[in-house]
Amino acid sequence: NLGDFTIVCVPYPSAKEMGKEEINSLIDFVEGGGILITDGKTPLSESLGIRFEGVKKEIKEVKELSMPVPNLYWNPPVFLEGFKADEGIVLSKDAWSEQPLALIKPFKNGKILYFGTIFDPFTSFGISRFPYFPFYLKNSLQVPFNAKRNKLEFYFDPGLRQNVSLEKLVRRWKASGVKIVYLATWHFYRTYKFDYRYFIDLCHNFGISVYAWF
Repeated sequence: NLGDFTIVCVPYPSAKEMGKEEINSLIDFVEGGGILITDGKTPLSESLGIRFEGVKKEIKEVKELSMPVPNLYWNPPVFLEGFKADEGIVLSKDAWSEQPLALIKPFKNGKILYFGTIFDPFTSFGISRFPYFPFYLKNSLQVPFNAKRNKLEFYFDPGLRQNVSLEKLVRRWKASGVKIVYLATWHFYRTYKFDYRYFIDLCHNFGISVYAWF
């Protein structure tokens, strides 16, 4: 009975084997307000309104749209069949062809989080292609994270976050349970300058310790 759940994840190996009755049950779940997560070209994704174009594109460089971060590079590249979805909010896309790679599609009273390619065929950690998946859940779908650990440690290279608000970043760390930050001490940028003193004081104000990362 899917009525007892708010989120259902159906990975590609299961979705590609689904029959009509199972798909209809998931459609009813989403239409009733549930969140469905799935990936790849399957009978399920096609039934949810994902339209495939029949032409494959090589994806090497990925632009993340959900937050200001550097582009990702997929190695090996992915040959992805192009697809479209009405009213979809694109979370990441191919940096060159603008092809969506991850999107959120409204579906009656619910939502679908869809990944155009298989989510992670290389590791058991779910980070090889879509490392910002937790932020999709928390920021884009407003899924509350009830599990929390108050002793997290974080390694931070400010050169990779040049356009990010430090105040918002540190507040997010605090809310996530970060207690220690290891701050990169190298600085090889011609124009960019990082205010180490301000950052350290900011972390201390939120109860976060800062150590040098060499």
